Amino acid sequence: MTTSAIEEKLISEKPSKLPRAFVLRRLHSIVGLWLVVFLCEHFFVNSLAAIYAKDSGQGFIAMVNHIYKLPFLPVIEVVFLGIPFLIHMIWGTIYLITGKPNSFKTDGSSPALSQFKRNRAYSWQRITSWILLIGVVAHVVQLRFVEYPTHLMVDGQIHYMVKVSGDPG
Repeated sequence: MTTSAIEEKLISEKPSKLPRAFVLRRLHSIVGLWLVVFLCEHFFVNSLAAIYAKDSGQGFIAMVNHIYKLPFLPVIEVVFLGIPFLIHMIWGTIYLITGKPNSFKTDGSSPALSQFKRNRAYSWQRITSWILLIGVVAHVVQLRFVEYPTHLMVDGQIHYMVKVSGDPG
């Protein structure tokens, strides 16, 4: 076969498509990685409240005020947080429901392969993801809708207020 014949054959062949399931799993992983980046930022900002407790949390308040001054914050929250969280939660729930853990005792209709560490890791990943799913949804609902800070305009400046409850511990 001549070089031009090989080139012609390569040009005429249709490029193979990636399987849809492969693409969806990779997108699920990439969105999950994005959420880890957000989680690091979230922990950093919230840790400022605890680290600088002696200055009445001024570092935390400054960072939160900086975030609230971002233009188009609601759009940023929806596009960069809400949609990725929903995508990851929906596909993750589908994977949870369709997954078949095999590291627990069974009735004999399917093998119990608990001696393999990867099977136990798979099962524990699914168990902890249910806990995380419920925890994240409860966290967002509680802090975004139930106890969202009220605001007050004083001298052209917005002041946010939250109800502070005493911690007896």
